[in-house]
Amino acid sequence: MKKSISRNSAVLALIIIIFFILFALFFIHPAEQLYFDENIYQGIAINILTHGNAEWCQYGTGYLKTCFNSQVYHDPVEASFFLAIAFGLFGIGFGTAFAMQLFIGALSVIFFFLLASTLLQKKSVAVISTLAFATMPELFIWSRTQAIPDLYFMAFATLAMLFFTIFTRRQNLKTFLPFVFSSILAVYARIEGMLLIGIFVLLYFLFSDVGVRKTILTRYKTLLKNLDRNTGLLLIALLAVLLI
Repeated sequence: MKKSISRNSAVLALIIIIFFILFALFFIHPAEQLYFDENIYQGIAINILTHGNAEWCQYGTGYLKTCFNSQVYHDPVEASFFLAIAFGLFGIGFGTAFAMQLFIGALSVIFFFLLASTLLQKKSVAVISTLAFATMPELFIWSRTQAIPDLYFMAFATLAMLFFTIFTRRQNLKTFLPFVFSSILAVYARIEGMLLIGIFVLLYFLFSDVGVRKTILTRYKTLLKNLDRNTGLLLIALLAVLLI
């Protein structure tokens, strides 16, 4: 990773991130309830914090007191979980929700820069790509809302792609576990994240300069060689991703 990032590109990336945050704060008006379920995700976050219950309260005296009737929400509540942590650290309020969303947006820019620097040989292209990503209108809009899980999914999917790229180059357990963990985060952000598992498997066996058949045999032998002593841990990690 250190060889993939030069000092100049890191400084330029830091400038881009600062620009993104300042531009979002001073020029993008905060949008309250861009999607109708933003209040639901915030309510679940408060429920997690106050009652230890990741459910959607439908009837009661308010999330801060007692909830008489609640149900499991039909979408993953990872965004609510992280928002609950923010509420616990900085207090329950719209300001905390807006700040948390902007923080995830900034993380997306950081993860994208790391991924671009890992994939691209020319670091100037990685910086330009990061600038293009950081100036996307959708990213600004999502980063100035209260609780949109799509932004979490984009951030963690980018992180999973980063660790996947590192894993395919080194192919050992130390790089495999971060890849699995980041994939779990992506899957639990949006149910559509399950599609990433199939994409990663396909890319692992096909993304090579040699023939497909030779690539599959080589990848399979490498996996057996590097992970044979940790087969149990490997199966448990894969099962965890599929079950979630």
